[in-house]
Amino acid sequence: TRAIDLSQNSAVLYSNRGVFYFRIEQFDNALSDNDQAIALDPTIANAH
Repeated sequence: TRAIDLSQNSAVLYSNRGVFYFRIEQFDNALSDNDQAIALDPTIANAH
């Protein structure tokens, strides 16, 4: 979260946090972060 605060345009950071949220079953947060990752970089595979 701190890294995203410092670099809000990083699709990789949003995607990584989305994976973390998914693993701890916070699915709404995971979806939100992955949507943001895709908006920033539609080619990012982990977010799909």
